[in-house]
Amino acid sequence: MGNANPKEDCGLKCDVCDEEFDTEAALDKHKAEMHAAEPMQGSGADEDLEEPDYKKASGE
Repeated sequence: MGNANPKEDCGLKCDVCDEEFDTEAALDKHKAEMHAAEPMQGSGADEDLEEPDYKKASGE
């Protein structure tokens, strides 16, 4: 049997734009060139952006 989309098994997908790459090096290069100026998605960057909202919500 197998996966309906065999490319998913071997490819790496950019978590920002969903473009697929054959190697991790190609993915890293793509992210550096195409998404370096964009805020990173994920817990680290998002927490910094949300902190001021929490202070406003708590009345500080």
